[in-house]
Amino acid sequence: MSYRDKKVTLIIVAAGKGTRLNSKVKKQYLLIKNKPVIYYSLHFFEHNQSIDEVIIVTSKEDVLYCKEEVVLKYGFEKVKNIVAGGEERYQSVFAGLEAVKNTDIVLIHDAARPFLTPEIIDNVIENALLYKAAVPAVNVKDTIRVADKHMFSEKTPNRNLLWAIQTPQAFDYHLLLQAYNTLFEKKHEKLNITDDAMVIESMLKIKVKITQGDYRNIKITTKDDIVTISNFLQ
Repeated sequence: MSYRDKKVTLIIVAAGKGTRLNSKVKKQYLLIKNKPVIYYSLHFFEHNQSIDEVIIVTSKEDVLYCKEEVVLKYGFEKVKNIVAGGEERYQSVFAGLEAVKNTDIVLIHDAARPFLTPEIIDNVIENALLYKAAVPAVNVKDTIRVADKHMFSEKTPNRNLLWAIQTPQAFDYHLLLQAYNTLFEKKHEKLNITDDAMVIESMLKIKVKITQGDYRNIKITTKDDIVTISNFLQ
């Protein structure tokens, strides 16, 4: 299915604090090869023909910094708005969705995933058009064990059925906005929401299509991840 006649908007979520890195600088603004982490995602999407516009959601205190030291400094013309996010990720995504004007497909991407490929983008957009919701993922390589509260092995799921979910996740814009509106209206904010697919699944009962991701599309969480990403970007 061709999506060239559809408008595609990307929301980059960059409001995280990155506390697990034990760094004074938020991970999306840490420098890798003399450029902030968020630069690499923005640079990729700036030159990817599938993406029409970009909205950045960052913390309130970082809006001006992001505008001046990232968007204007590197000339990212696809960035149409920079908005303040909330305390939790789902609040930030909702702020981004409300800032979108007239689009068909929306992609939600974590700023801390700087290594992307055109194949990931094409896969999720095409499947979002077909199934309304799609997420990139990679098959889990290791054997996974479920432990009980005493840390004894309780069961071992079939790893062929286990997938590590990545971003960007792609959705029919109006359906995702409807799902988020329902989330807030019904005051389900206390759900343990870890990604946007969970919102559309739980609020609208829509099945999410899993598409092929890339093992290099890792999320920076620890200092080791920074070393790995630096190697990928060589």
